[in-house]
Amino acid sequence: MRAPGQDDLGSVLVGLLHADLRRGYWRVAIRHYLMLVACAYEVPDALREQCLHRIRICTPGELEKIRVHVAAWRTCCNSDGS
Repeated sequence: MRAPGQDDLGSVLVGLLHADLRRGYWRVAIRHYLMLVACAYEVPDALREQCLHRIRICTPGELEKIRVHVAAWRTCCNSDGS
């Protein structure tokens, strides 16, 4: 696992996750959480627990939509332009 402070992306995603949860934007928070997980960043315990709770109560359809968006984002990030 990489600590979020190791580069700008991790720090930005943790900041967005924190803001999402504070504002009650739990679907966006789950998306940012899964982005952090996909990039192997450590997620602060309090934020991780809140996201895991929301994932457990998320409908399968909602969760699938979020996972599709995260997978597309990850594919875009891994693209080498060829």
